Amino acid sequence: MSNVDISQYLRISETTVRYWLERYETTGDIEIIQKSGRKRSTTEKQDDIIQSMVAQHPTESARQIAFRLSKKGIKISETTLRRRFKEAGLQSMKPTSKPLLTGDHIKKRLQWAIQHQDIDWNQVIFTDESSFHMKQVIKHVWKKRGEEYYVSTVKHPVKIH
Repeated sequence: MSNVDISQYLRISETTVRYWLERYETTGDIEIIQKSGRKRSTTEKQDDIIQSMVAQHPTESARQIAFRLSKKGIKISETTLRRRFKEAGLQSMKPTSKPLLTGDHIKKRLQWAIQHQDIDWNQVIFTDESSFHMKQVIKHVWKKRGEEYYVSTVKHPVKIH
């Protein structure tokens, strides 16, 4: 099989195929050689601690998690922490909001339904109202794509009609 055929089959450049074949012929091995350059600032054990920390506190920012880690003796920058999150497949995304009904809400809804069960709804006129949300805090959560993370929310936050 020629280098061109291999490159087409693997969908890589012919230069890359040539490089790896020459390397195999000279060294007899294709193991990755230790490269010069900066070493990782964290060990595998520290990476595991980072992943368990973000699993315990998924709603905290990278800065807050870095502070928690510094209390455990792991000094790490936010940038490096974000890199470790990315390596683990984690992203900062908005959590899925799930409206929360309190016991009081449920009682009031049942009470209203019982009081209004005999009304002829054909005689009722409905009007529309416009709502304006004054402030909405958007929280982010560290999660893998496709994972579900629910945050219980009140159905109607502070607003003005």
